[in-house]
Amino acid sequence: MSKHTNHGNFLDTPQLQKGVTRFWLIRHALVEQNARMRLYGTMDVALCPDSLKAQRWMYEALARRLPQQALWFTSPLSRTQQTAHAIQEAGYGPHAMHVEPDLIEQSLGEWHGIEHHTLPDRLSLPAHPFWSVSATEQPPQGESMVQVCARVGACLDRLAARHVGQDMVVVSHGGAIRGALAHALRIHADTALHFSIQNLSLSVIERLPEGWRIVTVNELPQPPVVVQRPVNLAAVDRMLAGSGIDLDREEDETYTEALYAQAVALVAAEREVSASFLQGILSVDYACAARMIAQMEKEGRVSGPNTVGQRDVLMPNTVVQEPR
Repeated sequence: MSKHTNHGNFLDTPQLQKGVTRFWLIRHALVEQNARMRLYGTMDVALCPDSLKAQRWMYEALARRLPQQALWFTSPLSRTQQTAHAIQEAGYGPHAMHVEPDLIEQSLGEWHGIEHHTLPDRLSLPAHPFWSVSATEQPPQGESMVQVCARVGACLDRLAARHVGQDMVVVSHGGAIRGALAHALRIHADTALHFSIQNLSLSVIERLPEGWRIVTVNELPQPPVVVQRPVNLAAVDRMLAGSGIDLDREEDETYTEALYAQAVALVAAEREVSASFLQGILSVDYACAARMIAQMEKEGRVSGPNTVGQRDVLMPNTVVQEPR
């Protein structure tokens, strides 16, 4: 009987083992609408500005989820670099980023920029059910997904050998991350394309002496847990008395004036400007909370969002007093 044992590699605790060569693979954020109308592959297209604002909480969640003191890598395309910067600015903190050319998306060669509906007539093989082309289809002057898997796999082997025992955050692309999974699992590219890799999702793989291990795939950021501190809304209303706001004004199609007044008071007192905060305290849906924040911006009570979606409170600091 072999004396070899691998019991030490079992994950028996919620925490991941330290000192393991580990890749934290993140797909870039959603690209802008016009780019999505065409095949963009390795084209350097911009991120969707509206999603950058609306998904601020997702960047914050990723910033909390990722390990500190990790090495950071991106592809040469700006959408991965901008996503990485947004995560760092959302709470992770500034960290040097290294551009790795072999982490780029599948090159579609001469098919770059064509509209999706024109693609089928150009294919020599039936498209994969979950990808634009077959895993073995090579566009003119481009590369097949089989080649992408080989390219990305060689890159991961190289980085793993160079940075043994370290965490590495890799902000890359859907095709490249599927290539990483294909390499780790030693499966064909066609099989790897059955994985769903969504924007801003996290997949984690480890390189152990015995081989590669998959920890998680397509893990989506979780909304923040809002701890609802006791808020005396009657005290808020008393503070608003004499403010000139008609608290008896009839409700419009989104929210009442009284509810909006409470939201304004809470933002002023707590110095917190986020839809999730108002959603948890006032028990409204996210869209309603977002509309109230937009109204506060219009009235000059809060600033517009900065490049990573953060806003400043422009109102004086107020404290809602509890009754004695």
